[in-house]
Amino acid sequence: MYRDSWEWLWLGWLWVGLAVGLLLGAMGMGFGLVGCVPVEDAAYGVSAPALDACTSGGAGADVRVVGDAGDMSGVGEGADAGVDALADTTPDTGTDSGPASAPVLGDSARGLGWLSGDSYTSIYASCESPVVRCVRSSSELALALLDPVVEAILVGGGTYSGFALSGRRVLIVGGYDSSFATREPARFVTEFRGDGVSPVISLLESSVDMSGVRIVGGGGVEGGGIYSRDSTLRLSGCEVSENDVSAAGGGGAFGGGIAFGGGGGTLTVVGSVLSENRAGRGGAIASGLSSTVTLSSVDVLGNVAVGDHGGGLSLSGRVSLTDVLVSGNRVLGDGWGGGVLVFDVGTVASLVRVSVVGNTAPGGGSGVFIDDGAVADLSGVVFSGNGCSSGGSSLYVDGLGGIRSVARVVGGVFGDGCPVGVVVEGSDLTGVLGAVVLAGGISQ
Repeated sequence: MYRDSWEWLWLGWLWVGLAVGLLLGAMGMGFGLVGCVPVEDAAYGVSAPALDACTSGGAGADVRVVGDAGDMSGVGEGADAGVDALADTTPDTGTDSGPASAPVLGDSARGLGWLSGDSYTSIYASCESPVVRCVRSSSELALALLDPVVEAILVGGGTYSGFALSGRRVLIVGGYDSSFATREPARFVTEFRGDGVSPVISLLESSVDMSGVRIVGGGGVEGGGIYSRDSTLRLSGCEVSENDVSAAGGGGAFGGGIAFGGGGGTLTVVGSVLSENRAGRGGAIASGLSSTVTLSSVDVLGNVAVGDHGGGLSLSGRVSLTDVLVSGNRVLGDGWGGGVLVFDVGTVASLVRVSVVGNTAPGGGSGVFIDDGAVADLSGVVFSGNGCSSGGSSLYVDGLGGIRSVARVVGGVFGDGCPVGVVVEGSDLTGVLGAVVLAGGISQ
């Protein structure tokens, strides 16, 4: 009796061992396929190379890989290198087998703002990384933004709904094809489109890097394209266009493209276009006094302020514009500063190699208006073809109730267009060195 019981016990453990072995084997087959999930858009099917390994593991047909990356040799070669070299061109040297055509965000991507100098520098990720999500629909994007584990989101070409973030930190990169093997933002356009009555993107106390996306069709009272408060925002290779908050009325409708303010925050725009936006003040951008705003290699084109100053840009705080084209912006009604308004006590601005061309304003400063105690340094700024009313000027420097604004000008050209090149009223114009004034002279 004892022997029979022992034999049955031995057989039982044998069956348990076999079951465990089969389970471990199945886990081994799927280890590199962690997180195969259903694809919502059936149009993409399973043709993407990243899906082949997932389907071979028996996970089903409508799946995509979001797990372990495996060998990434040759990855990223087709990605666009024109916007901050977002795809790493140095392949991983891992030896595990895996998809050979998923994009990689490596060392070069860490140059994007907050990715540098903190825990994110350990990222060497692809679509298969648990901290990177590749999305092809608005619903997938919404889920990725809600997932606190996700640190970078790669977005395929297409049109997406806007979103709102609070206390979030994320990198969003657009311009990918449906398989995420190639990044060409000009070909695979990633567009965030608003509903015309609210901002496309709203940020509160967040840190967001975006590259290779269009932000269009927003509305509301402030920040039709992007409304940002107490946040850090970097745009690289983006377009913010055709957003309109002017229906809110008057100068209180700020920032048709971007409204940036709150108790602090940093806005950086690089290699981007801000065009055809409308607001009461600051057609393209309006910033608050606690902000830090940096624009480099940016085109500000055809924006409109319908009720107040700053057809293109209405800026206060710490401001830096370098290699910026400000062209074709307008102020309607009784406003000043057709191209750029720099204003407010405590504002310090630097304009270097800025081209201010073909802007108009019914008041003064059709090109640049410095007002209300701001201090601005202009170096190599070119004014040309700006349209003024009688007595108007390309550059207008005005004070505020005895508080003097200051403009320091080094080099640059004040060309034709306005009756007067520079008008200074209740303010200081200092250090005018090497500037060429072709039309109208300087009135102080």
